[in-house]
Amino acid sequence: MQPFEYSVKVGNKRYEYTITAINKKEVFFECKAANISQRFAVQDIVPLLIDLPEIIETIRDFSKEYTSMVRLRVSGEEKKKIQQNARKNGYKTVSAFVRAIALKG
Repeated sequence: MQPFEYSVKVGNKRYEYTITAINKKEVFFECKAANISQRFAVQDIVPLLIDLPEIIETIRDFSKEYTSMVRLRVSGEEKKKIQQNARKNGYKTVSAFVRAIALKG
């Protein structure tokens, strides 16, 4: 299927994203500025688009300040638990949550 190309304005800059229908229930969403390239349920696209400017700002701010990357492997269940804990503790991103916990030492 042909992707639909859109853009969102954050500050004074426009950021491109595409939405490609996979089937009646799923779409593929890609926005390089937000570091997102994955499948979503159709009903999850509107909340994603509402949050997209904030996600782009967060990625943009982190890329200016943080230049090194640390990767770790976790199980699917561990990832869900980490994401839940990040939200529960008021963090906007898992990276910010893991960074804060790891730096407490």
